[in-house]
Amino acid sequence: MTDQAGDYNFNVDIYYGASVITLKMYGPGGEIRSEDSYVKIPYNLIPKGEFQYAVAGGETEAVGGNRNYVQAMSYYGVSDRLSIGANSDIP
Repeated sequence: MTDQAGDYNFNVDIYYGASVITLKMYGPGGEIRSEDSYVKIPYNLIPKGEFQYAVAGGETEAVGGNRNYVQAMSYYGVSDRLSIGANSDIP
């Protein structure tokens, strides 16, 4: 729905990564207009106030035998356009 000036506003849920958004507009006389937008959301951009983390561990082959390892990462959304994060690998 648009206002009297023809402006519109709406929210669309999109995933991290690249998305193509197609906006189709229908006029009062039956005309149809279409616009495509290419939107890129970085994988490490976290919504404001949200905290995400992951921890993994296992065993890998190394020179001299198998070794255990641990990987950890965490991200925090400082604002809608800024995230901070830390990653760690412990062989």
